[in-house]
Parts: sequence; C-alpha cells; structure tokens
Amino acid sequence: SVFDLLAASVHDEFIIRSVKSQVEKVKTKKAILSPGTAAPYFTVEDLDGKRRTLSEFSNKVLYVDVWATTCGPCIAQFDNLAKLAKKFENSPHLEILSLNLDNTKEKWIREGVLKYRPDGIQLWAGSKNFSSEFAINYLVDAIPRYILIDKNGNLITGFAPGPDKVEPMIIAALEP
Repeated sequence: SVFDLLAASVHDEFIIRSVKSQVEKVKTKKAILSPGTAAPYFTVEDLDGKRRTLSEFSNKVLYVDVWATTCGPCIAQFDNLAKLAKKFENSPHLEILSLNLDNTKEKWIREGVLKYRPDGIQLWAGSKNFSSEFAINYLVDAIPRYILIDKNGNLITGFAPGPDKVEPMIIAALEP
C-alpha cells in the first residue's frame, strides 16, 4: 500500500503516526457513509423556524444539496438544480433538500434564499457551519456536496454527483 511505501522511506515516527491516523480517518469516513448503510440522523431548521428531521422524509428518495452563500461553485449549480427539479416535479417520491451551512439564519435567507431562490425544500444546518450536527454526521468538509438517500433511509451515496449528472441515479432509486 501507499502507506507501507511511505513508512519504509520515512524514518520519523511522528510523521508515520500522523499519516497512519489520517489514513484511519479516511477509512472511517468511507465506512460511515458506505452505500446501503443507514443515513445518519439529522435535525435542521426550515424557513419558518420549524425543526425538520430525516424521519419526516421516510418513503422518499432524498437528493440533498449542501451549500453556502459564500460558495461560488454551489451557486453556479442552482440552474442545474432547477432543471433537475423541473424534470422530477411530478414525482411524489423525490424530495430535493437545499441545505445551507451559513453561520446565521439571516444571511442564509437574505443572501441565499431571497437572492438566488434555489429549488427544493430550504433548510438551514444551524450556526455552526462545518461543525453543525449535519456536517459532522455526514462528514461534510467541503462544498458543494450532494447526498442521495433511498426510500428506506439508507445512503445510496454520501458523495453524489451534482444536479447536472445525478439524474440516472435518481431514476434508479425511484424504481419500485
């Protein structure tokens, strides 16, 4: 493995332990978000201040768009998200969740929702950004990030393609 090659060529025990620790973290991430595993639970807030949970969306395929107002690549995908929403507007078994990681609700609403009007159910992860319950449970350390969850609440993938490429996966997930 790459780690074994590195360990053979590096003689500093501190560096070897640090790299090994990082490798273990990556393995853990992959295990937590493995396809077919139960999607991590979450509680987030909607535009009305109501707490929303994963269990509310049972029996639905969920496509989650994780974004922030400061993320240019996130905002650049909103047109593709709108096209995706339009294609599936008559599908009662798909929900698009637009989950924001801004640090204030006011910023999310003023500089995000009102300015860009992204498609989907508008949700806010809370004031902790990448340290929010959602970001921690889904190992979100970069955005844009897309997550696809099946009707049974299991992960299809914690690292789904963007809205311009995910359609075949959604179609497959919606099949009986």
